[in-house]
Amino acid sequence: MRNRRYLADILAGDIAAFVAYKKHMREGALRRRLKAADEVWGLVVFDIDHFKGVNDEHGHGAGDRVLREFAAILKSSARLDDIVVRTGGEEFLVVLKRTDPAFIGGFARRVRQRVEAAHFAVGAGTDVQRTCSAGCAAVPFYASDPELLSFEQTIMLADLGLDFAKEHGRNRSVVVRPGEEIPADPEKARQMAASLEFGLAGRFLTVTPEPAPQGG
Repeated sequence: MRNRRYLADILAGDIAAFVAYKKHMREGALRRRLKAADEVWGLVVFDIDHFKGVNDEHGHGAGDRVLREFAAILKSSARLDDIVVRTGGEEFLVVLKRTDPAFIGGFARRVRQRVEAAHFAVGAGTDVQRTCSAGCAAVPFYASDPELLSFEQTIMLADLGLDFAKEHGRNRSVVVRPGEEIPADPEKARQMAASLEFGLAGRFLTVTPEPAPQGG
């Protein structure tokens, strides 16, 4: 399982190259319609809901087993070229390479449904069920200005979507998308990446929660 160091040392460079490529493709797409100009890298941040309860009730060894099984669900759900990173604790990042923007939210929803249906073995013939929440965003975030937000800032936006999902009932995914306006300068972009309220108030972004799951 890859970790945060991989994000900083390797993946950030790959993302920067893709953003530069997107800028080039956008300029070409203004002259001719190119399907590749629509491709993005999807960022989906997952967090296991109420994970602390597993450790508290069954011990840290049981928690480790749940984490391994959860990671296996993420890996089997992702495509071969996609990347699964454990970013800390029970939080994971899936990077969907060169995909259709519409695929990102659907991917998060399918993973959530698989996790909800899973029975996680915690030892001694016992299993537990858990749900997960997810926040999603795309790189580049603004198609008309691919270099405005950094890779790290876009992860922060996906994190804001995750926070929104957990604050509004958990067991759901939220896609953070561009709004009607674009931040006029890097400082406003920085503020937007740090505050969902700021981004919504400035109409710089929108949040799209999926419908509440059955039974809650």
